[in-house]
Amino acid sequence: MNKDENLIYILKFHTCPVNSLAVSNDNSLLLSSSSQFVDYYDRIVFSDNKICLWNLKTGKKINAWNAHDFEYNESGKIFVNFFNNNYAISTGPDSKIKIWDLKKFKEKIVYSTNEHKIESMKLLKTKLLLITGGNYRDKSIRLWNLNNGNCLTILNNHKWSVDSVDITHNANNAVSSSNLHDEKPITIWDLHKEKNINSFGNKEMRITKVKFLTKKYIISSGEDKIIRIWNIDTGKIIRFFKGHEGYPTCFKEFSNKKTFISGNNSIIKNQENHVYFWNIAKGELKNKTFIHESGINTLEISPDNKKIITGCNNGNIYVWKK
Repeated sequence: MNKDENLIYILKFHTCPVNSLAVSNDNSLLLSSSSQFVDYYDRIVFSDNKICLWNLKTGKKINAWNAHDFEYNESGKIFVNFFNNNYAISTGPDSKIKIWDLKKFKEKIVYSTNEHKIESMKLLKTKLLLITGGNYRDKSIRLWNLNNGNCLTILNNHKWSVDSVDITHNANNAVSSSNLHDEKPITIWDLHKEKNINSFGNKEMRITKVKFLTKKYIISSGEDKIIRIWNIDTGKIIRFFKGHEGYPTCFKEFSNKKTFISGNNSIIKNQENHVYFWNIAKGELKNKTFIHESGINTLEISPDNKKIITGCNNGNIYVWKK
């Protein structure tokens, strides 16, 4: 039993690793989603194609529903985010983008992505744009207009699944990464010119996630247990963050841009997993706290910066007070 005094709730519903979380702008609601994993012999190791809506103030489940279909022999993830308290968006391995009515818990709009099986996504709410990365079959990055479902741009550079994507607030640039095969796994894109403007990193880093910190800098995590900040113009590393016992799968900065947190995912049996707090300017570990019995797969910070939510490989969701 986790006895950390900062723990508010443990939310239990998903039977598989939680791979996506989102908090509503008013801090009252939480969305979560899970995944399916099929091994080399086409055996389903785990499968849960559910989206769940939670009351974040009480820790109670409001509703849960089947979201996207998985092929019987295909691994995949479902990703979720809020438009507002009434509508949510989800993507999955069935080549569909879905808009959900959270009052009726029904699909409001479904856009087909023409065999673009989605491995990663980022929603830009202010411009109603969605950027997605395809799985190993597709390997493309696509930009979508959510007013009509039109694909605005298709970009190609990666040799395997696009594991992570992000977009700047002005929608001028995007970043993408792939964990395998690319000699330079991180790519910066000019979305207006529809071209690759820089690629950097190396295969040994095994990049797991990328995100813009500012228009000029991105942050990345890797299976080499190192988090890095990069200058996107030069492709040079300007800061390292070292200290993870397992590998960091996720990170999120606080709104003051002075601190970010990362989640530890260890494959060593009985090793505790923590949330790490980092000083961005100094590249220093400030604290390692919030004990988890299972690897942390995803995390979020509530818009009011008062709660940290972590989704774990055992299907549990932890809600912590900062």
